[in-house]
Amino acid sequence: MALEPRLPLRQRAGYIFFLSVSAGIILTLFQWRGTSDTRWSFSKMVDGTAERPFVYRTLLPTTVRIFSFICPKGIQSSIATDVDQSGALKLVFSNFGWEASAAYQHFVAAILMFICFVGFGHFATKLTLKACGLRDSLATRSLLATTLILGIFLFFNYDTNIYDPPQLFLFALSLYFLSVSKLWQFIISFALCCINKETAFLLIPIFAVTFYRHSTSRKYWGVLSALSGYYMLVRLSILYVFRFNQGQVSQDHLFRNIFLLLSISLSSPISIWIVPIALCIYRWSEKPDFYKVAFICLVPPLVVVGTLFGNLDEWRIFYEAYPIVFGMALHSLLQLKGNFGLKPAA
Repeated sequence: MALEPRLPLRQRAGYIFFLSVSAGIILTLFQWRGTSDTRWSFSKMVDGTAERPFVYRTLLPTTVRIFSFICPKGIQSSIATDVDQSGALKLVFSNFGWEASAAYQHFVAAILMFICFVGFGHFATKLTLKACGLRDSLATRSLLATTLILGIFLFFNYDTNIYDPPQLFLFALSLYFLSVSKLWQFIISFALCCINKETAFLLIPIFAVTFYRHSTSRKYWGVLSALSGYYMLVRLSILYVFRFNQGQVSQDHLFRNIFLLLSISLSSPISIWIVPIALCIYRWSEKPDFYKVAFICLVPPLVVVGTLFGNLDEWRIFYEAYPIVFGMALHSLLQLKGNFGLKPAA
């Protein structure tokens, strides 16, 4: 994780400390919330037997399975035995709904998710610094990173899933690389994001608009075609691999969501989005161009996809837009506060 060189070593260490503490707290809350649905439990996700469409989000589960394949069975059994014989660890496993027999897999997944939360906090913070034109200091970075990471807790109104942390991280990482025009780094993060969740396709139009100034070049159209082709190849491959799993290719919640929209009021959960969306569009013309593009390419499509295939009152379906909405809302709050020295990034 590369930090800005203008931050002294001691301050970088302090920043990493705040990132790590925040990530540890949100990971604990994430695991505590967990999922109670046995159809896509942790073990079933890892061994690839979970129901569709959840089994399709396979990046982290497959990574855990690879680590399990590499690690000798004796070591894994020893770890499971140690957990089973430790009162403290048994209590932790009980609170998290973990299985002692899969202790090694749970530990590997927890480490990977911790890294994802740290990575999300770091790159979402860099995005926000760029959008709001804030002075880059230890205090600013630490406050933003802590707020962004702990703010994930607001999305825990439904169950949490093993593929959520990598989606937060990889999407924020991809957005950051696009915002600073780091093409090859974006391609790598996009490639991983495609394996993690199908909403990676939302990055393609953001790329198309962000790099449109190069639309006369063959490289631009070649990359755009390659991104689209790779996405289709990954999704079709995943559909084929898990074609015999129970469940459906997608879930249908349209009528439930229509009822939610028809019964919307200021006291309904969906109305919570009124304030952040209003802040996002406040003084729209002064918002950074990249943020406006990302907002348009993310928020309306996520609402449409969420209406058709998700639950509109399940906030985790908007994870992809979280760093963009956060940055734009903060930009507006700083303006409302009267920070006339603010110079939004272009």
